[in-house]
Amino acid sequence: MIIEIKNDKSIPSGLYVLWTQDKIQRAKDSLPNFASDRDILIKYDEIAGLIVKDGVKLQPQILWNLERHKLSESVENLSDAELLAIIRKAENTDISGSGYQKANIEWQIRQQNKLIEATKSKGGGIFFEVGGNMKNDGVIQTAENATVNIAVAGNYASQKGKIIQSKKTDNKKTWYEKPVGIIILMVVGGLIIAGFVYWLGWN
Repeated sequence: MIIEIKNDKSIPSGLYVLWTQDKIQRAKDSLPNFASDRDILIKYDEIAGLIVKDGVKLQPQILWNLERHKLSESVENLSDAELLAIIRKAENTDISGSGYQKANIEWQIRQQNKLIEATKSKGGGIFFEVGGNMKNDGVIQTAENATVNIAVAGNYASQKGKIIQSKKTDNKKTWYEKPVGIIILMVVGGLIIAGFVYWLGWN
């Protein structure tokens, strides 16, 4: 199996030839179905499969150690895509201080920061995550210019409803629907009633 690496932050670019077929299969079986060739290369090297690059046999686990060194660096410098790539692998999820736990904690912090920023806006905001498919049968309504941030780890389906942002409608109301118009109507109505009562008393 030949894997080409380009413009990677931790692994040198070039063609990597994987020779040990059973370890190639083991590496693939231990990874999710959507794993990239790079993921396979790292996992393959982790189990010490034979790798040849530019006609030179690499030392076992040299690429894996480069990857571990990268993970040991501050996760704050990783992009969202890199964090999610680590989380999706779901490796060593129960081991304190593992790359998975560091990435997962950093991801949660970033999501909370997004929520805080959303609620800071003058128009208010809404932010929520869905760990799977999302089905919307109703209406999610926010103020005008509000921040709406929805992360769906799956498909989003809207049956009857929709997500809308309301706009200021006061100017669209007729004069008697506005607060000032209501007050005028109350005053006029009071005068009419008083006049009617006075007319009855006069007669």
